[in-house]
Amino acid sequence: MVKKMAQKTKKTLLCIFVSACLMLLLPFGTRYFTYGYDIPMFLLLSFIINPLTFIIVGISCGRTLHTSWFHPFIPAAFYLAGMWSAYSTFEFTFVMYALFYLSLSFAAAVLAHLVKEFLEKGLSPKN
Repeated sequence: MVKKMAQKTKKTLLCIFVSACLMLLLPFGTRYFTYGYDIPMFLLLSFIINPLTFIIVGISCGRTLHTSWFHPFIPAAFYLAGMWSAYSTFEFTFVMYALFYLSLSFAAAVLAHLVKEFLEKGLSPKN
C-alpha cells in the first residue's frame, strides 16, 4: 500500500515538475530570448509543443484514470499562469487554448484507458 502511494506521488510530482518547466519557462523563452523569431516560436509552442505535452500527460494519466484524473488540470493551470505572466495581459484566447488543450488531454486519457482495458481483457470475445 505504501509502495503504491509512493509511486502515485512520484508520478504526480513528475507531472507537476514537467508541466511547470514547459508551461512556465517556454513562454518566457519565446517572449524574451528569440529576437526576431518570436512569432514562429510562439506558433511552434502553441501548435506543436503544448498539444504534445497535453497528449502525453493524458496518456500517462489514462493508465490509472481512477487515481490520476486530475493530472490534465496541472499543465492547464501552469499554461495559463505562464502565458499571462509572460505576455502581461489577460487574454481570453489563452483561456480558450487552455480549454482546448484540456479537452485534448482528457480525450487522450480516455482513449488510453479504453486501450488498456481492451488489452487487459484480451482480444478474443467472451461468450
